[in-house]
Amino acid sequence: MGGESAVDTATAVVNLVDKVCTLVKSNTVVTMPEFASALPPGVDPNQVASWEGWSSTPQSLTDPILYEVNLPGFSNTSFSLGVRFNWGGMLPGQPFSYVKDLEAFVILNSVTLVHDLDIDVKFAKTGTPITQDHTVMLTGSFNVKVSHKLLGPEFSDFYAIRVFGNGAAQIAQQQQS
Repeated sequence: MGGESAVDTATAVVNLVDKVCTLVKSNTVVTMPEFASALPPGVDPNQVASWEGWSSTPQSLTDPILYEVNLPGFSNTSFSLGVRFNWGGMLPGQPFSYVKDLEAFVILNSVTLVHDLDIDVKFAKTGTPITQDHTVMLTGSFNVKVSHKLLGPEFSDFYAIRVFGNGAAQIAQQQQS
């Protein structure tokens, strides 16, 4: 009826890029083709640059990962999982800080000769408004798959991603049961 309050209109947060993106395939790094975002429904991510409050430089977070190879003469597999995003933009009349231009990336330092490394990322289709902090959160996950070049798949590890409109971010390995 047009009388929605700022808090009411921020109860829905969407991300238009919610498909699985490959970041590493057979030890080769690939760039994420589209950026994710956590914005109100119906807002075009390309039209939010004029909102007040956007960070002047993107926030970045990297998490170094090491897989030890217990074979004499072989190096360990070492890489970093990362996210980079702009944060803090506020839709006029709303108290919430949003996220735009969210990019996941991988920095490969070394991959042992016996491993193939594949890494995918996926962000959720919807975000979560956190009313008490006046910010939004978008979640996602990295799926790291390690295969032995001769013996096939060895294991997969999952890392949860949480990115907030206030500039905070977290990458944490998820324990598998």
